[in-house]
Amino acid sequence: MKKPLFHLEKWYLDVVDDNSRSSIFYTARLRWFGVSFQYVEWIRFDGDKVENQAVNFRRVALPKRTNDVISWQDSKLDVMGEWTAMDGPIKAKIYDSPDGYLNWYCYQPRSKVKLMIGKDEMEGLGYVEKLVLTAYPWHIPINHLRWGRYVSDKHALVWIQILEKSEKQWVWLDGVEIEDTFEIDDKVILNNYTKLSMYPLETLQSGRPISKALGFLLKGVINYKSEINRNFVNAYAQKWLSKGHLEINNNTDTGHVIHEWVNFS
Repeated sequence: MKKPLFHLEKWYLDVVDDNSRSSIFYTARLRWFGVSFQYVEWIRFDGDKVENQAVNFRRVALPKRTNDVISWQDSKLDVMGEWTAMDGPIKAKIYDSPDGYLNWYCYQPRSKVKLMIGKDEMEGLGYVEKLVLTAYPWHIPINHLRWGRYVSDKHALVWIQILEKSEKQWVWLDGVEIEDTFEIDDKVILNNYTKLSMYPLETLQSGRPISKALGFLLKGVINYKSEINRNFVNAYAQKWLSKGHLEINNNTDTGHVIHEWVNFS
């Protein structure tokens, strides 16, 4: 099998504490045109406002997995954390074609997290996933994407919804995939037995992050505006931190939700 021209490994790690303070980290490596690009991003909410968004294209360390523990640190951000799994991993093949694939690995749908930011320690519940992409992302047929994760002391709910000519969706409750079809939007995840209601606390991110990142990353490499699908480049994304109220067969639970909607159309 020939080596793919495009290879992206992108990690997502998060944590939310009892006071709704949260941190989200993205760290990634991309090989394209025979060149290696690396990337780190940090979105931080202190319980009152989004106080720090750091985006850097530089050498980064990817997370390390040791049994049930995933550790990651970045000396320039002065951040070090450990995510300890509370549930088993889940995975899905989101897209597959002769020209490449998108594999999704959720190593920790629910984690206990200890995070050091400088000298400040933060503890809470979190989540870890990784994407491996070898297809050009603008070749994946998609108009809208919704993704989210609900985490509490008792439960974890994870969902992915892709809308194009038809709908594809994946939903897992406590590590088990649910085959029933769900109603999914920005306020509720619902089927006959399970309902997650989401009450936004804060908009963590909004805008056109793909256009911004590509403009910086590919400057001088290609004329990306002519080479890459315009809808993909100009995709609008919205990411929220919400309180979640989960009902399962008349039993109720509360936790935190991080979820997003991306409009590619």
